[in-house]
Amino acid sequence: MGLDIYVMPLNQFFSGDYTSPLEAAFGAKAHRVGSQKGAAPAAEAIESVSKLQDALKEIFGLASVWDDSGETKGEQFDYGAFNALRAFAAHQEYPRMTGVFRKKPIDFNPYDDSSAHPGLLKIWKGAKTRFRHLIQHADNQGFWFPVDFEHPINLNQKTGLFAGSSIRLLSELNELRSIIGLTKSWTDLADDETVADESDPMATIKYACALMFAYADLSCERRLPIVFDG
Repeated sequence: MGLDIYVMPLNQFFSGDYTSPLEAAFGAKAHRVGSQKGAAPAAEAIESVSKLQDALKEIFGLASVWDDSGETKGEQFDYGAFNALRAFAAHQEYPRMTGVFRKKPIDFNPYDDSSAHPGLLKIWKGAKTRFRHLIQHADNQGFWFPVDFEHPINLNQKTGLFAGSSIRLLSELNELRSIIGLTKSWTDLADDETVADESDPMATIKYACALMFAYADLSCERRLPIVFDG
């Protein structure tokens, strides 16, 4: 299964005024998988973003947020890879354990059911983590805003629409890159180059971390939100 990841003006996401990776590859008639594009009138979409920004300023005491304009960049991502990366992050703090007294850590296996990793479940129930902006987020929707705030926020209790800080996310991913030993930059790869060989058992984790880091870095550079659209 896949989803789309973007760095983009939020008003364009709300209005549907952008080209998805699938449309870019196969044309405007490409069959869309997942949620439908937004269809708000442009003026309404701009107003919605403005109200959201005002709310963020009030909640976090911010003097400014982001100028919601600029170029859109997006590509297809993978639910499984994203969840594997989150499980890997949780495993650094709450590893799977074995033995009679469950005191012996088990090496991380990216092919396990990542969404059910006990470390993830523990964090989702309230345990502390230094990777909260990566982990406390939906895997098929939501945003990371280019402003600095400590805890991710739930924008919609019914749908679980979360928003994190791309500034905090970038810091978390940088730590994971160091743990993984990832040195290649996603944006600098040649067309036929990958971040890891297929034989590398950590290839999925390296791919997810490299891609997420690139988009978090771009979000901070362009001062635009990251959007997940699944």
